[in-house]
Formats: sequence, structure tokens, C-alpha cells
Amino acid sequence: MRLVSLILLNGIKNIIKFHDNLMIYTKKNPYANLLELWGHVDSRNRKFGYWVFALMIISSLAEFISIGAIFPFLAAVINPDKIFQDPKFSTVVVFFGCNTAREFLAIITIGFCFAAIFAAITRIFLMCTSAKYSFGLGAVWGSKMFEKTLRQPYEVHLSQSSSLVISGIISKTDALIHYGVAPVLIIASSSLILFAILCIFLYIDLWIGLIIIIGFGLTYVTIIAISRKKLIDNSRVVASNSVTAIKILQESLGGIRDILIDANQSYFCEQFKKADNELRQAQRSSHVISTSPRYAVEAFGIIALVLTAFYFSSEEDSIRDIIPLLGIFALGAQKVLPLAQQIFSALSSIKGGAASVRDGLNLLNQPIPNNIVSSYSPKLRFKECIRLHNVSFRYQGSSSEPVLKNINLRINKGLKVGIIGSTGSGKSTLIDLLMGLLQSTEGQLYIDGEVITEANSRQWMSKIAHVPQSIYLSDSTIAENIAFGLPFKEINFDRIKLVSQIAEADKFISSLDLGFQTQIGERGVKLSGGQRQRIGLARALYKNSEIIVLDEATSALDNDTEARVMANLIKLDKELTLIIIAHRLSTLGGCDLIIKINSGRLEKMGTYQEVIGQN
Repeated sequence: MRLVSLILLNGIKNIIKFHDNLMIYTKKNPYANLLELWGHVDSRNRKFGYWVFALMIISSLAEFISIGAIFPFLAAVINPDKIFQDPKFSTVVVFFGCNTAREFLAIITIGFCFAAIFAAITRIFLMCTSAKYSFGLGAVWGSKMFEKTLRQPYEVHLSQSSSLVISGIISKTDALIHYGVAPVLIIASSSLILFAILCIFLYIDLWIGLIIIIGFGLTYVTIIAISRKKLIDNSRVVASNSVTAIKILQESLGGIRDILIDANQSYFCEQFKKADNELRQAQRSSHVISTSPRYAVEAFGIIALVLTAFYFSSEEDSIRDIIPLLGIFALGAQKVLPLAQQIFSALSSIKGGAASVRDGLNLLNQPIPNNIVSSYSPKLRFKECIRLHNVSFRYQGSSSEPVLKNINLRINKGLKVGIIGSTGSGKSTLIDLLMGLLQSTEGQLYIDGEVITEANSRQWMSKIAHVPQSIYLSDSTIAENIAFGLPFKEINFDRIKLVSQIAEADKFISSLDLGFQTQIGERGVKLSGGQRQRIGLARALYKNSEIIVLDEATSALDNDTEARVMANLIKLDKELTLIIIAHRLSTLGGCDLIIKINSGRLEKMGTYQEVIGQN
């Protein structure tokens, strides 16, 4: 019994060891990324991939025929009578009805030309098809990365750098193409064609063929062994510095006003120069490694041909017989050299881009939350109230005190609610929890008694319009920014005019030459802060949601404009629930309920006079 237990224990240990080794291999070996990448190819593109592989086989056969045809062609040119009388070609002579050696030479010449043309056409067609396949997959993967990233929970977006995401979606998609799919296709097609040519070499002359194969092979294998570590190191440098460069560009251009005022352009220029210089040096190193072997192999090929010609040059008959042999090896070597170089460059690309491919795979492997997988359902109703019960919240990975602690709160439908508190007290986190953007660490959010979970949070968020302090505006027209996310043909301009009046934006919009068709520039740079906030308010109203949440959404407005906007909002549908965060206490004058947050706790709650009047 003890022996059986020991055997089972050792077996389990070996299984665990094998699993650990496999995981290490998968993470460290650049070629393992390709197997994982294949798992992200959909069934339609997999079928297309099989068709591309079949085309590679056809192309290799075409090259086999075109290279093989050079031997009888040169032999017929040098000694047409001998070839015409050769029994091996009697079938061809009879089939085409050749009466003289000259006619037979003409047939061989035409056949060789057709074989060369057919080989060229298949190679071109294969190149076009492979490119279509590679970049088609890139488009699918880029869209998949973007979709998965956009659909991640809000807390994930808070914890990751936008520069990393932008780099991932743009440059890492390119990495999957240039360091993943394209090299594999090049290796597969070039290997098949190379194999066909080498078979011809071995068939024509076994020893010379072996010398060429071993010479070429040893040269490339030696260079691969020497350069492997350097290429992998370069891949890490390229992956990290491409992200750093994009981050510096994004941050510097985003804060251009402060940079111009502080005159610290030199700092950002130096930071970008350092990252970009390291990136380009690594790219240069990988490029040199991937292209340099060609010259060594060219020298080897020339020397091999010269020595072969010298060896057979002692006798006149031998040199006449060796010319077709030299011709086929010369033409074959001309084909073999770029093919071998393409294979080596592709292998170098896979190693040199391993880190970038890994980053791209990490984005493709992002799980889609449950609330995205489940389609929108109208079952969730908001007829009575929003309720927080014993809610606490701490950000993931944070060891500090919870941002919110034991919050109990009830907001009846139709109430106008104001939330106040000092900076950092937890106001914005509270509304993020109320909107379902964040899931509480402890406690529950209830809507009419139904618990809001990750699975149904999307249904709850569909009832909410949110206006942050800093409004994101796209580089498009005012109308498209108000009806944000809708195709132009679906925009309701009557409603846009109505919500613009409520948001007190109609006057300044009508004063513009193009009105609602005015282009506002990147991030609304052509508008003032107050104008941008009123566009944001109009956007929220356009949604016609049951709940509107304003997070310092009127901070840039003057007192009179803010008073008119708030009065317009208060007069809206009595069923509309309004939740407002504001530092300016006068903003909350028309609210039915005031909530005061202090250090993550609910300190006071009541009417305006009860809460603010006691300060």
C-alpha cells in the first residue's frame, strides 16, 4: 500500500512539474506565443488559412517545375541533337510531333518560359493572399482588443495607463501581424519552396546538393544560435520603449498649455529622445542581425560554384556536360538565397517581437465581464428608490483605509439630491457606486429591492446620464457631440435644439456661423470651459434618462448662468431623479435632499436648511 502511495505521489509531482515547465516554456519561448495566437483565429479565418497553405504547396510545385526545366533547356541549347535522340524525351518528341532537334529546342524553350511565368504568377498570388490574410487578422484582432478594453469594468480603467492601452491597440496589433502571422506565413511558404528546390539539387547531383544544403544550413544555424539572446533582449526594449514614447507624447500634448507657460519643453523632449533612441537602437540591431547573413551565404554560394566549375574544367567534354549542372545550381542558388534569408528574417522577427506579441495576447485574453455578455433586458425597473445598505468600498490592491465606510442611504425616485463634502471625502466614489460603475467591497446597492450585481449593472446604467466636471468632446460638430455615439443620420435635431435651451447653450450656439454644424476641435479646444460644460449637460439631457448625475458639472459657469441651468433642471419631469455634486453650495438651493460626506462616512443627511444651514 505504501509503495502504491509513493508511486501515486511521484506521479502527481511529475504531472505538476510538467505543467510548471510547460507554463515556463509558454511564457519564455517566443514560438509558444504563436500557438496561443492561433487560438484567437476564428473559424472563418482558419479555413482561409488552410486555403493559403494549399496555395503555398501549389507555389512550391510551380517553382519545382520551373527550376527543374532549366536542366533539359540548357542541355538542349548546348547539344540539341543529343537531347533530341535521348530516349527520356521520346514521349515529348512524339506528342508534339517534332521532326528536328531545332523544333524540339523550341518546344523546350516555350515550356521553360511558361513554367517560369506560372511560377511567378503563383508567387505573386500567394504574396497577395498572404498579405490579405495577415492584415485581415490584424483588423479582427485590433477590433477585438478595442472592444474588450472598452468593455472592461470601470475599476480596471482606473488602474491602467491609457498610454499602455493606446499602444496596445495600435502598435501591439501591428506586432501580432509583423511578428506573429506574417513571419509564420513567410516561413511556411519559403520552407515549402526551398524544400522543392533542394530536392532538385539532390536529384541532379547528390554530393553537390548535400554540400550546398549543409553549407547554407550551418551558416544560418550558427548565426541563429549566436543572435538569439540579443534578439529577445531587443524585443523587450522595443515593447517597453514604444509604450513609454506614446505615453510621453500623450502627456506632453495633453498638457501643452502648462508646458508652454512653464517653458519646460526641454524636459519632455529629453524624455522622448531617450525612449525613442533606445527603441530605434534595438530596432536597428534586430534589423542588422536579420539581414546580415545573406552576404555570408552569397560568398559561400559563389565559392561553391567557382570550385565546382574549376573541378570539371580539366576536360572539354566534362565542362560541356557540367554547364547545365552549373546553370541549374546557379539559378537554384539565386532562388534559395532569398528564401533562406526570408526564413531567417522571419525567425528573427518572431524572436525580436516576442515581448510585443505577448503584450498583444494579454489584451486579446482580457475576459469580458458578465454584464457585457448578457444582453440588455427591460426587466429591471426603477419605480421607487435607490438604496445603499451597509456599503463600504476599497480599491483593488489598496492597503489603505476604505474610501467609503458603512454607507446607508435611500434616494426616492424623483428627488433632487445634492452631495457635498471636502476634496477626497469620497463623493465621486459614492456616485460611481450609485451608478453601478464600481461594485461595493461590502454591502449592496438595491434598486426597488433588487440587488445590482455585475450581471445586471449594465441594465441599471442604461437608465443614467452622467455629466462629469471635465467633459470629453470629440473633434466633430456640436450636434454630433450632443448626440454622442449616434450616427449622423440618426440625430434628432429638434431634440438637440430643445436640450440646448434647457442647458442654456442655445444662445452661444446660434451666434456661431455654422450653429450646430460648427467643428469644435480636439477636446473642444475652440470652446470655453463653460460652453463645454453646457454641451455636456445637453448631451445628458438628450439621452432622456430617468436619472441625471452631475459631478461638478456647472463649476465653470458664472453664477447667473448656473442659476438658470439649475432652475431649468429642477423644473423638468417630476419623475426625473437628479443627483448633484457641488462645492458651490448655492448650486444646491433647489434640492430636496442634501447628503454630506466626511472621510468616507455619511455625516449628515436632510434638507438644505438642516444640513447646510447648520454649517
